[in-house]
Amino acid sequence: MDAGIAAVCGAIAGSFGTVAAALATGWAQREGARITARAAHVKDQRQPRYDAYKELLRSGRDLALLPPSGAVDDDMADCATELIGRIDDAGLEVVLLGPASVIDICLKLLSEAHELHHKIKSCAATGNLPGATDETDDPNTPYAHYVRLLDVVDARSHDLSVTLDGFAVLAQRAIGNDGSSD
Repeated sequence: MDAGIAAVCGAIAGSFGTVAAALATGWAQREGARITARAAHVKDQRQPRYDAYKELLRSGRDLALLPPSGAVDDDMADCATELIGRIDDAGLEVVLLGPASVIDICLKLLSEAHELHHKIKSCAATGNLPGATDETDDPNTPYAHYVRLLDVVDARSHDLSVTLDGFAVLAQRAIGNDGSSD
């Protein structure tokens, strides 16, 4: 009889062990699936941000580097108009994708890009005026106004470059943000 009881107890213990192992395996698989799903979610969230940030930085940098030392003409103004369209599109994506930590500097970047675009167009239009290429010391000539606008274009270009640098730093932080703290 003792052997029978031992056999039954052994079978029960074995059954409990099997059930416990099955529960532990199921829990581990569920936990692994949850971790995999979270990693896929983070990647899916990061990629659109990365693409939008990259486009805004690339187009903004192209606009900031557009004005050369020297002349601003209609071709440059047309190129600036194309770039401002790309900057607006990328900026809208950045504002929609967030996080909040990049929105303020993105809006500042958009404002500075539009200001530079406006100054490039003004400078190109002034350069087309009669007398704009006739060097003179008179501060009231189209040439003097054109030269002053060139200085403003250079200053706005520098301002945009500085803001782009600040945006790049915040964008790097935001791309690393998994959403748990912001």
